[in-house]
Amino acid sequence: MAQPLGIIKNAAPDPKQVDVYALVLNNLCMNTIYASYNDILAISRFYDYCIDVTMLGDLNAETTATYNPGMNSFTRPPAPPIDWVANVEDEFSGLLQSLQQVATDANTNLTVQQINAAYNSALNDNLGADQSTLTIMTSILQYVLAGG
Repeated sequence: MAQPLGIIKNAAPDPKQVDVYALVLNNLCMNTIYASYNDILAISRFYDYCIDVTMLGDLNAETTATYNPGMNSFTRPPAPPIDWVANVEDEFSGLLQSLQQVATDANTNLTVQQINAAYNSALNDNLGADQSTLTIMTSILQYVLAGG
């Protein structure tokens, strides 16, 4: 196996300045650390490249990113595929729980004000909800207000 290159790239002008460095071996970012140039000098022999990504400004430098020395840039690995089945099952599970709560609430003769208060509370609980969730919640509210 070849010896690591030990090349330091894009170092800050001040050797005591602490920046984020990407530690690259075999064109793969093994780790990112906060260090000064002086700190990096002590460990650079274990890596092909130690790149000051603060100076470089490349936000893609992260563990498992690939490094292209010719372009002096990083590429993140692709995102894992979305598990649509699990996402849809979670969405329906949440909807089912909401419908069960509606059925329970409908049998307790809640007032319109109580129903609206419950709806507003649910909105606050789901502040980051996507548009489809909000649409479903609004449909449930209209269903309940119409007499269920």
